[in-house]
Amino acid sequence: MAYNRKLLYTKSFPSWDTPEGNLGDVFQGSSPITPIQLVATEINEPGSTITYALTTGALPTGLTLSSSGEISGTLTGYTSNQTVNFTITATDDEGETAFRDFSFTVLAIYEAGYLVVAGGGGGRSGGGGAGGTLSNNSIDLTPLTSYSITVGAGGAGGYAITTGTTGYNGGNSSLSNIIAIGGGRGGQNDTEYDAQSGGSGGGGGATSTVTTFGGIGTAGQGNNGGAAPPTQPPHPCAGGGGSGAAGQGPTLPGTSGNGGIGSQYPSITGTNVYYAGGGGGATWVQGTGSVNGVGGNGGGGSGAITTSSTSNATPNTGGGGGGGAGGSQGYGGNGGSGVVILRVPTSRYSGTTTGSPTVTTDGSDTILTYTGSGTYTA
Repeated sequence: MAYNRKLLYTKSFPSWDTPEGNLGDVFQGSSPITPIQLVATEINEPGSTITYALTTGALPTGLTLSSSGEISGTLTGYTSNQTVNFTITATDDEGETAFRDFSFTVLAIYEAGYLVVAGGGGGRSGGGGAGGTLSNNSIDLTPLTSYSITVGAGGAGGYAITTGTTGYNGGNSSLSNIIAIGGGRGGQNDTEYDAQSGGSGGGGGATSTVTTFGGIGTAGQGNNGGAAPPTQPPHPCAGGGGSGAAGQGPTLPGTSGNGGIGSQYPSITGTNVYYAGGGGGATWVQGTGSVNGVGGNGGGGSGAITTSSTSNATPNTGGGGGGGAGGSQGYGGNGGSGVVILRVPTSRYSGTTTGSPTVTTDGSDTILTYTGSGTYTA
């Protein structure tokens, strides 16, 4: 007796374990992305080898897919955020296939403007130097990255005559690895090399016999402080002016030097406000015709004729403190604290900050003004 046998075959297809849809955010930078492993399995043949291929669309530029299903690489070439769609096909040993649609959200690096102003130096007899300033319109911010912000303190003023407290340089301010140097303190009476260097240099101390020189400024951030020449009657012992962002503290024979003028940064701040003015120098004692140095535009304190006229710099301007009247045993003024300002396109502004910056808008940009240390996450 003959038998007819009908053999029944059931095809086995790969089955996707990786859910379809968006695989997450990827952003461009100098480092590769964290590799992403796609997974499909052969349920009826657990030992089957699955290979993977891109069959529709394209991966984000710079990324590649291996035959084993790993997506890796370094994202490049994007100037705006976008969604990239593509299809991956999984194929088993017998040529059976299964496809799945995926996407990535590409987050592009974006440009921002910044202004970093360090704390101003304290006055002594000469005016304090302004904090160093750094400004640019093209810092690249990487999405999901946190940028640290430090706002430098102003330097305390010191005793104007030879003994006593020395006064202090201003503190550095920074935006990530962009560092502005604190302003140099002003010099004391009759000390030739006492004025300190910094972002901008402090002014030389009031002098009766020699020229005292100002501190040296940092290239690209500030200028040298003004010297104080020997006494020329009727001006008894005049201190030099601390330097500001835009000019050296002037040397005025026989009179206290004015603080150097600061600078305006409207392309960053949206306003014509001055920052980083130098402190004015002081006279030794009040006398007929004595003239104190005026603080530079940008928060610089003015120099003193008497102890009661000592002038601190304006906070959060980076201005240098005014010089103190030495013959009246006065103290120089305190330097102004610094400030960090970040200008980002409003369309890219994340809203993720610490440190409570003041947030304003100017045209299509959002401006964050930090008067204390904090962070911004791009």
